[in-house]
Amino acid sequence: MLIFAITIFPSYVLTNISYAEDSNNNIIPEKETVDQETIKDQPSGSVPIKTEENNTPNLENSETPKDQSLNNLSPQPDEKKTEKEIAPESTLEQTPVDSPAVKEGDDTVTKEEILEIIEDQSPIPVKNIVQEDSNTFVSEQKSLGIEVEIDTEENSVMLGEKGVEVTIGMPNADEEDVEMEVVDGQMVSTSDELDVVVQAIEGGVRQVITIDSQDAATYYDFPVELPSGYYLAQDNVGNVTIRNKNGKILTYVPRPWAKDADGNDIPTHYTIEGTTLRQHIDIGKATTFPIIADPIWCGQAIKSVKWINRGGTHPWSASVVPTTCGAWLGGGFQWGAWQELVDKTPKSSRWDKKYGTSKYWSMYNQYFCHADWAGGFKTPWNLEPTRPNVGYAKTVAAMCNP
Repeated sequence: MLIFAITIFPSYVLTNISYAEDSNNNIIPEKETVDQETIKDQPSGSVPIKTEENNTPNLENSETPKDQSLNNLSPQPDEKKTEKEIAPESTLEQTPVDSPAVKEGDDTVTKEEILEIIEDQSPIPVKNIVQEDSNTFVSEQKSLGIEVEIDTEENSVMLGEKGVEVTIGMPNADEEDVEMEVVDGQMVSTSDELDVVVQAIEGGVRQVITIDSQDAATYYDFPVELPSGYYLAQDNVGNVTIRNKNGKILTYVPRPWAKDADGNDIPTHYTIEGTTLRQHIDIGKATTFPIIADPIWCGQAIKSVKWINRGGTHPWSASVVPTTCGAWLGGGFQWGAWQELVDKTPKSSRWDKKYGTSKYWSMYNQYFCHADWAGGFKTPWNLEPTRPNVGYAKTVAAMCNP
């Protein structure tokens, strides 16, 4: 029996949208429950499932669970929904609420202790960052066409995907006392006001900030240099993408999370200010410090897809291996990750990938079920096009294998 330790990955739980079921048993959000004054329209895609120990399905067990509680379910895509483009010339009008925290004397933590805190509260597999020259540190993932490059002079991080680059500034870049050093393959950037750790992960990069006191700032800015024709867009559950006007997604940024030193979830959300991603953190809700929080910037969610014959009633499977980014995002992230899977699935008579067919929605529901519930705990995710399309809820009830 496979047991899921849900606390390893952050839980992106949707609380402000209710759901209805259409005539095809596909779960869709009821848009009127969304505050249109404060959030953007959601692009086509799925919505995260609430993950709790008492309703996590065991994907190794074929028995259908009884009285399964599904609090938040993934909708089928609605291609009529659009996102509002954020004009790059927008200005930052909001001023910081509080002055950042300053470490006091002997209470200053070491770089190694910062990494221990992150490992304790939010572990994730990392790729080594190595020094290239005096000011440049890199981590290359040649099989994916992904490169992470850190410029210690500019205090910035570049995420490159097959030659297309996005450069992200560090929230402590303007500080005069910044020190940067690679420790255990991770870049640790420290200053009197804020510490930031940069981790190269399969498919992307993560920036983790540590907040040391109740007197710290309540938001942190990540300025972004975008390729020509691309802009920041946000859906109505807090996810952000870098995309162009044709809908091509270059980078995924899943909705944020934050935890205090006791592992309690701290309210946090993103806003887009021109070409800056701003993370707001309700530090008043913390019981212990430090708080850790992060943006994850993902260039690719799917590492590989191949057809395999496993025998049985549904012999042929599309065997999907997510990147660390893809497993971290979860299926509930949005339509773009699914489209990446479709594009990377080899052509086959077993599945023509034609939109709107029963096989299409069966594969769609199986994918989101695995990504929402299995994450990185069970890979690969095996999807069979011959399984019936029974809608998302019944797919989950059947342990992702209807």
